Amino acid sequence: MKFRRRRGLGGSLRGRPSPEEESAPERDAAADEAGAPPRSPASPGRRRPGGGGGGWLGPRQRRRLLPAVLLVGLFALGYLVATRWIFPGGSTGPTGDVARVPDLVGLATAEATRSLGQVGLTLEVGARVPHPKAPEGAIIAQTPLPGQYARPGAPVQVTLSSGPERRKVPDLRGLSARQGRIVLERLGFTTAVDSTRSDVQRGQVVGSRPDAGQDLQLPAQITVLVSRGPAVARVPDLSGRHVEDVPAALRDVGLSLGEVTYDPAAFAAAGRVIAQDPPPGFSLRRGGSVSIRVAGQAPRTPPDSAAASGAAAGGGGR
Repeated sequence: MKFRRRRGLGGSLRGRPSPEEESAPERDAAADEAGAPPRSPASPGRRRPGGGGGGWLGPRQRRRLLPAVLLVGLFALGYLVATRWIFPGGSTGPTGDVARVPDLVGLATAEATRSLGQVGLTLEVGARVPHPKAPEGAIIAQTPLPGQYARPGAPVQVTLSSGPERRKVPDLRGLSARQGRIVLERLGFTTAVDSTRSDVQRGQVVGSRPDAGQDLQLPAQITVLVSRGPAVARVPDLSGRHVEDVPAALRDVGLSLGEVTYDPAAFAAAGRVIAQDPPPGFSLRRGGSVSIRVAGQAPRTPPDSAAASGAAAGGGGR
């Protein structure tokens, strides 16, 4: 009996392999050497477009595409935040999603309340602080700031002025100039220093301008008056002058005649000054006295002096 070969089958009925089956072991051996899995004879040589194994993108293409996808997502999120909260569009009145905060600085609370009501916001009064120029009750600060946005019904907190601050001038007498300035500056005053003659020790504060106790509005300047010490005079040279001329010479420089003694044994004309204390050129506090010694006998009527020694007429003296 004879067998006919069927078309379309990989082999023959009589067990003879087809050419494709004969070459399959050789292909599998080559695939083993290359590290790839052997290809089934029934599988076609080309992968179908819609088959499995990862779809139309490979792992490398997916890794390259991921940063671009993330960048687009971040851009979209940033745009949404900017247009929604930072630079919102649409209505800025009380019926919109947000309201633009008006400028309230310098207004009274009643005016500020009306201005906020027009955009759907409310007024909240905070602290009161002194201000050198703003009148009492005026708004000097606000939160949120003018031009920012807030939700309708949100409060705007304001700080009010309590008016210019006032301080009393303290008594600085007896302090040093440096201590006086520190006290004034801590109270908020600005300071200046001037000097004056006084019986008080040099460098000590003797007063202020304005005087202590006055109530001043800040800012204000206080002048600290510092002593230059007592007024002094230079003692003139009285040697050789007649005793009757001495009082006038001393008065001319702010001094006076002190003790007067006489020396009958002195080698000088009677009535002339032969010695003095303090000596010429000495600096003496104004109002101080200068004592003198005069040649000759003491007269019955002593010169104009604080103390004339008549007992020294018999030869006693300094």
